[in-house]
Amino acid sequence: MRCFVVLIHGSFLPRLNFGSEASAAGFYTTRWVVSSDERAAVVKAFASARRELADTQAEIRDGLVSVDMEAEEVGAGSWWRWLKSGGRGFTFYRDK
Repeated sequence: MRCFVVLIHGSFLPRLNFGSEASAAGFYTTRWVVSSDERAAVVKAFASARRELADTQAEIRDGLVSVDMEAEEVGAGSWWRWLKSGGRGFTFYRDK
């Protein structure tokens, strides 16, 4: 098993509404995962990001907004960073 860091770029279809005026077209997030290879690391990272989004956004949890994700970068990760948090949080953007 190895530690990987995965930079994820995601987009929402349709846009995710955060309030009356704010909406998000997509996001970036970084996840640290332990896996046997890069492919499995990407699958774990996507699952982690999807779980966190569904926990905080009812539109995603209820299937009103779909999430499309791609791994922008996959590389060797830090075991210390994985033990500390595994990566949480998102940076959202409005325009593509």
